[in-house]
Amino acid sequence: MQKPFPNFFLLILLGSLLLGCSTSKNKLINREYHTLNTRYNVLFNGQEALAIGESILEQVHQDNFYELLPVEPLTLEGENFDETTIVPGFDRAEEKAVKAIQKHSMNINNEQYNRQIDDAYLLLGKARYYDRRFFPALEAFNFLLESNAALKTYNTGRIWREKTNIRLRNNDLAIENLRPFVRTLSPKSTVYGLAHATLAEAFINIRQWDSAVAYIKKAAIYEKDKRKRARYLFISGQLHETLEAPDEAIEAYTSLIAQNRKIPRKYWINAQLKYYQLTATRDSLPIALVFEPLLKNYENNPFQHRIYRTMGRIALDRNQDSIGQVYLNRSLRSPAIDKFTKIYNYRDLVALQFTSGAYVKAGKYLDSLIPLYDSGSLAQKRTQRRRDNLDEVIAYEETVRETDSLLHLMGLSKADQLAFFETALEKKRQAEQQAAAAKAERKGGFLSNSRNRSNFYFYNPSLLVQGKQQFLATWGNRPNVDGWRSAVRLRSVAIVDSVKTKSTQAVEEILVESAASYVNRLPNSERERDSLREDNHRAYLQLGLIYKEKYKNNALAIARLTHLLSQNPNKKLIPPALYHLYRIYENSETEKANDYKLQLVKSYPETPFARIITDFGDYNTADLQTPDKQYGRLYALFEAQQFSELIQQIEALLILNSGTSFEPKLKLLNANAIGRLYGITEWKNALEKLVDEHPKATEGAYAKSLLVQINATNDLDEKGKKYANYKWVIPFEKKDSVQSKQFYDAFVESLTVDYPQWRVSLDSYDNSHDFVVVHGVRNPRKVNDWLKSKGNEKETVKKSNYFVVLATDLRDIFKNKTWKNITIK
Repeated sequence: MQKPFPNFFLLILLGSLLLGCSTSKNKLINREYHTLNTRYNVLFNGQEALAIGESILEQVHQDNFYELLPVEPLTLEGENFDETTIVPGFDRAEEKAVKAIQKHSMNINNEQYNRQIDDAYLLLGKARYYDRRFFPALEAFNFLLESNAALKTYNTGRIWREKTNIRLRNNDLAIENLRPFVRTLSPKSTVYGLAHATLAEAFINIRQWDSAVAYIKKAAIYEKDKRKRARYLFISGQLHETLEAPDEAIEAYTSLIAQNRKIPRKYWINAQLKYYQLTATRDSLPIALVFEPLLKNYENNPFQHRIYRTMGRIALDRNQDSIGQVYLNRSLRSPAIDKFTKIYNYRDLVALQFTSGAYVKAGKYLDSLIPLYDSGSLAQKRTQRRRDNLDEVIAYEETVRETDSLLHLMGLSKADQLAFFETALEKKRQAEQQAAAAKAERKGGFLSNSRNRSNFYFYNPSLLVQGKQQFLATWGNRPNVDGWRSAVRLRSVAIVDSVKTKSTQAVEEILVESAASYVNRLPNSERERDSLREDNHRAYLQLGLIYKEKYKNNALAIARLTHLLSQNPNKKLIPPALYHLYRIYENSETEKANDYKLQLVKSYPETPFARIITDFGDYNTADLQTPDKQYGRLYALFEAQQFSELIQQIEALLILNSGTSFEPKLKLLNANAIGRLYGITEWKNALEKLVDEHPKATEGAYAKSLLVQINATNDLDEKGKKYANYKWVIPFEKKDSVQSKQFYDAFVESLTVDYPQWRVSLDSYDNSHDFVVVHGVRNPRKVNDWLKSKGNEKETVKKSNYFVVLATDLRDIFKNKTWKNITIK
């Protein structure tokens, strides 16, 4: 059967479509085909993707209403501004814009015949802008402005180019390009609000607040988008606050409040809070009365944390610190609290604790604040440094708290001790029961319903807590093993010996939670009491010095130091306490200062503290203006091996720098000088004292590591190979320092000629002797050979009781100070 001939008109239509796909022919059908395809297919999808991305950015972005809002948010929480965005949509919008340009552009003889290509370039620039690739975005906008685009598209592209310049920090260029342009715009123009907002953003970036507020107000008046208009109005109020124009700020917030439900709730509630905060001082109304309507409105529940924070801030401004602290803590407990409110609450609470001298509480608040900042940010580093500075005072306050408590309990009778712990355990049980009941209430369900409460043990939270407490009181913290009534938890302890390895077992104590068990665990020996009292007194002294020198809190310093003196402390601790009390009262209460001075000078006249008061000039500290200069001068003495003079100077400077961060640095240098002068035993004692007195300081931690290294070195078996490396040592008394220096110079010159491989050094041995040491001696006979060939030097050497030892033996002599005039014949 013959096939039907195709419809002639269908062929014509298909042919026309094929011809219309060409972008190189300027025909009506070509132009209309590509224009319609670009507008309703490619660009439509791209613009929809861009709108989705903008919507996500608007909804997910968290604004910090405690600081000046950005005119246009561009990043989400946790995003790096220098990297591309994670918001979906912008990459697809760029893809569609590129497709429109590549497949539908009709650029014939440098003239564009597809009217939608200009919109495609505009979409391309916007997509790259939101993706934070600003240089490619600028390229797209520049191309658009050079392509004879329609006026509306051209004006929009011009504004977006300057927005991109602002993101590239070219604020002055943006202002130069936009300022004459906005003067030509009519208020009826669709880009009037956008142009003025962009110009305002540039002025904000260069901190010209008066120009910024003028442009942002015009943007707020003529902007058609309600969300943007609300944002611009709020920013104008913030700018007026920055310019210290509260009346104008109140007017801006009032106009924002009047829009009520026409704007997003976040702008409305924050405008209300700003209004109340600005009028609080003027009207002096009760805080609770003003904010009660806002708190009662269920629509404001998501903003409860902001309301309580504002109430707390107003109370603090009125110097009602205790009330302000209550409101700030309520804000922190609000369920929907955001990160910014947490940060500002904790910062205010930290400032309150520092003002009141509650440094331990300040440390706890700082611990909560640090994780809220972006990791590695400057704010986090500064906060961490501030927290680290509190380590020492917190450690001493904790020591005071624990030792005061233990000493108080140890001073009670047995009956009073039992009564104390019974009361404490009862309070603990009540608190645990209340916490369990509250937890069950929060969970809801049948456990929280009184009608469904069961007397069955595991379904009643109160009975469950009571059961756990009764078990602890009867059996203690027994391990979860078979035969638990008689079982004890065992752990293997490996003891490594140089000859063999032995295994033993240590029993971990089972703690029964009862008053009697706690009483039995209290220290009861006089030795333990003395150790606690010593730790307590040292902590009080260190706290007094820290509060005086580091925090300039004389009231706390006086309280700690006077308490120390009232406890009959070790006599070593009394002079520094008296000295610093004298210094505190010196310029304020002369009579008290003289009393402390008299006690110090009369009872402890030989101490450095008394001497520095009676004859300050002897300490020659006039030329030591700064800690850096002080330390530099002292370290120069250390390198010059003038250890005796160094220790004397540090003694005075320790008094002047007591309680400062410079004190542990001086003590570490002093310990090293003592080690070089008196040997390893005295060095260890000085380092241990530094660790005890400054456990949280960097120098204390370093001293602890040094002690570990010293003990590890001493424990090594040094009976292995000893290399033939000898030291020729020629001792001189320190009182003959001139003679030893002359001999050293002549000796060096002579040895350089005869034995250039030998090296000579002049080392301080102890408080009375210096050593001229010859290094690099491989054969001791060479020493005798040299002596036979010399004259004057030979006699001087023989008179000095010289000796030749292995390098390892000389190291031990220096470490342990065991030299006893060793000689060789």
